[in-house]
Amino acid sequence: MKTILFLSGMMLALSCSQKENALLKKAAAIQQESFSVLDSIQATIQSLKKNPALTDSIAKIEREIAKWENEVVDVPGYESTHHQHKHSHSHKVVELTPEQMLSVQQELRQQLTGIQTRLKKLETDYDKSI
Repeated sequence: MKTILFLSGMMLALSCSQKENALLKKAAAIQQESFSVLDSIQATIQSLKKNPALTDSIAKIEREIAKWENEVVDVPGYESTHHQHKHSHSHKVVELTPEQMLSVQQELRQQLTGIQTRLKKLETDYDKSI
């Protein structure tokens, strides 16, 4: 009986661990997507900086990006996956459940895609004006 309980406990622990690993893996993938979006944003900013009329708008977007970078939280076990990026965010590791970490990464990606959307609108409006 003790063996059955022990094995049941081990199976339960293993299934929870696999679920947690899957959630953290998904959170890390979302974080990588966010860094790809950030790379795209940075490239667009560089091209738009050529227009002096957009200086104030670009400066505001760059402040938002700096704020976003300050809020980035590393996914435990996946910290090294984005170190090759040239971004200057802090490497905070925060104690969160896998579900919370996934939620945080989804929110951070959503913030960044919002910035990207505004930047694309700025780019489109600029293209129409020339």
